Amino acid sequence: VYIISPGNSAVFREECFSLGIEIKTSVKDMYRNPLQINNYFGKTDYMFLCVPSHMIEEAMDYVESESRLGLFNLDTGEILKFPVRQEVNIEWKEKLLYRALFADPSLPMMRFKP
Repeated sequence: VYIISPGNSAVFREECFSLGIEIKTSVKDMYRNPLQINNYFGKTDYMFLCVPSHMIEEAMDYVESESRLGLFNLDTGEILKFPVRQEVNIEWKEKLLYRALFADPSLPMMRFKP
């Protein structure tokens, strides 16, 4: 999970948002534990499934019916499907902010588990 703060030239520069990503490198892994991705819904503003190019077709089928889940191509950096923004309750906003402010900086934000 990442906390994003838009730059000064952004339209909504005063508003931070959270971004959850789930990286999958095989189709088998993508379907193995769907609750892993579902666990992030409502806990980040945006959630993306990130896959390499050879998985795009299967991943598009996977995310097609879920408006809260976007799709990102790891090889090209292209966003293939943008998710709808979710409402994050104040409890999770505080947890994410606390993690961003006080976490060990050597640990990537992705290691935070909701």
